[in-house]
Amino acid sequence: MHHHNNGSFDPKTLIIVETAFDEAWITLSTNGHDNIRPEELARCILRLAMEGERDPVQLHDGAIWR
Repeated sequence: MHHHNNGSFDPKTLIIVETAFDEAWITLSTNGHDNIRPEELARCILRLAMEGERDPVQLHDGAIWR
């Protein structure tokens, strides 16, 4: 499913986005990248999701490599 025009996501997509954020945060934290702010990470993942990405691995990788 795609996001709605009002910017909200369906429940399945929210779970994917939350999981991608949690995994990316763990990856960055355990690799010594503690200078990243959670808001920046969340914005990056949400931007990718709004562009249509739904693969949690792609969301994770896209967020930590940008």
